[in-house]
Amino acid sequence: MAKVFINVRNNQKATLISEEPKFKTVILQFEDGTTKSLTTATIKRWYREVKEEEIVEEPVKEIPKKKEKVNKESKTEKIKDSVPKQGTSKKVSTKVSVDTQPIFDYVTARAEELGLELFNPPSGVKVIAFKIGGKMTGRMNYSKKAITLCFREKVTGNVATPTKTINHLFNAGYQFTSLTTTDKKLIDKLLKASTEAQVLVNANKAAKKNKKDKKEEN
Repeated sequence: MAKVFINVRNNQKATLISEEPKFKTVILQFEDGTTKSLTTATIKRWYREVKEEEIVEEPVKEIPKKKEKVNKESKTEKIKDSVPKQGTSKKVSTKVSVDTQPIFDYVTARAEELGLELFNPPSGVKVIAFKIGGKMTGRMNYSKKAITLCFREKVTGNVATPTKTINHLFNAGYQFTSLTTTDKKLIDKLLKASTEAQVLVNANKAAKKNKKDKKEEN
């Protein structure tokens, strides 16, 4: 029997299709028929394997059909009422539901590949913070509508112009509602720039501390 995993955040179930140990990735097929390639790190962090005894198939109950008398006249009137009159049109909803899950998975996977530690700050609701060497490099605000990556503008301002300014230490906000090739490249650049900048800061601080320690020894 194929392995089944469940997302601990939205309880979405998925079946394991294949594994690529060499690249540390797996391919899952979700209940809606879509397939995704995820890193094993993402699986360990956000999914758990469903045990065989948890998978229960509910029996299908047949509902007896009731014979109903159809009033031909009333049925004809309903059909006429449902047809829009000439020169008029029914209002169509323009609301679009954005699925930010793929963006979230991509950002967390890339962050972990760069060696970043992911954690939820005490004051943050629906916030993931990035840290390396004990120091924060940025954060991600997530919701069903959009994913916003936040960094210091002096670090990522040269990479791309922020889509929004935030009154916070990480004041440059970059909002994503899709995951195109262009979006992926920008996410990679932002994460890399912020990580490299903090690694350099950490290295300089460590060098100064070593220099100070040597002077004190002498």
